[in-house]
Amino acid sequence: MENNEIKKDNKKALPMFIGIIVLSAVVGFVLGLASVFVEHSDRIGELGALFGKYMAPCLMVALAIIGFVAVMAEAIILQQKAVDAVKSTNPEKKGSVYDMRFQKKWLASCDEAEKAMIGQCAYKAYQTTNTTCTVLAVILALSAMIFGTGFLPSLAVCIVWLANTSAYMKAAKKLGRVGVM
Repeated sequence: MENNEIKKDNKKALPMFIGIIVLSAVVGFVLGLASVFVEHSDRIGELGALFGKYMAPCLMVALAIIGFVAVMAEAIILQQKAVDAVKSTNPEKKGSVYDMRFQKKWLASCDEAEKAMIGQCAYKAYQTTNTTCTVLAVILALSAMIFGTGFLPSLAVCIVWLANTSAYMKAAKKLGRVGVM
């Protein structure tokens, strides 16, 4: 009975835990990028006076890269800890996040209910990405016309949108051939 309670607690806590890990990695990445692309900071000017014109920006880029690598390493290690916690209560689960085929092995060790839940979550993520890309494409297109920000931001969003839709269509076609759909 106690093992079932632990399994139930893991099923509730694990998605939240992994979500926090991924969000922290994304925030770390965004903050790292923001620190690199600060154009006119007083700090850069002060460091530039001390170390030369190009030393300060190079130092900031190096620190941002080191920070990004550290955040990504932390995320991978924490994900492995989460996987180990699930495997301790569900020994049928297979895979290690350090393995390049982890997702395939993990999915293969899931039961039908888990696979159905993964599919529903993936479809919801697909819908959310489509909506977000639509809104961003419109906002960035208007921004390009009004503020002259250029075409590249809209192009980047459209490339992500195209990749998302293409991956969905390719998977749907493959599953249709196999007879799943």
